[in-house]
Amino acid sequence: MTKTFPLEIFIAEDDQLITELQKRQLVKLVDSPLKTFWNGKELMNYLHDVIDERKSVLIFLDINMPVMDGWEVLDQINELYAHKNIFVVMLTSSVYPADKEKALSYPQVISFNDKFLEREDYKEILRLKELSPFFNSEILSE
Repeated sequence: MTKTFPLEIFIAEDDQLITELQKRQLVKLVDSPLKTFWNGKELMNYLHDVIDERKSVLIFLDINMPVMDGWEVLDQINELYAHKNIFVVMLTSSVYPADKEKALSYPQVISFNDKFLEREDYKEILRLKELSPFFNSEILSE
């Protein structure tokens, strides 16, 4: 029998090193399945195929990716899946305040962060009110 999880975690990032660093931090904190995507189109194709089977999804989303960037992903999620439990954490190297303002205007975006996060940063994200019901608070408070 396959174990089901109330929340799956997706990482959409085109830099392999950053993806590995993100995965390494997250697997220490959560037991949710992690799936990675190298561009927004891969993510959206997968999401389209599985969204009805998933209760909730957390996406760590890079803004600048080839094929389909983070903005295009957000537009599609907002248009196609606004009624689903999809939580997006934007991870970027952008220093433009307008990017943060734009990202946080999407209802699915719960956080906007630099993509170089430390363990405490991930814990802080997972403690957000939208996500805290999915995770063991004891692990996050260590």
